[in-house]
Amino acid sequence: MKKLLILLFVVMHTLSFAQEVIKPTTEFVITGKVHQEVTISIPTLINLNQIQ
Repeated sequence: MKKLLILLFVVMHTLSFAQEVIKPTTEFVITGKVHQEVTISIPTLINLNQIQ
C-alpha cells in the first residue's frame, strides 16, 4: 500500500509540472502552399468588411 501511495504521489507531482503556460497571441501567419504569405491580426479582423 505504501508503494502505491508513493507511486500516486510521484505521478501527480510529474503531471503538475507538465503543465505549460500558453501565451495568447494577437496575430498569426498563414504559410505553406499559398501564393503569398498572409499575416492575420486582431486589428486586421476588426477592419474587415462584414457581409450582411
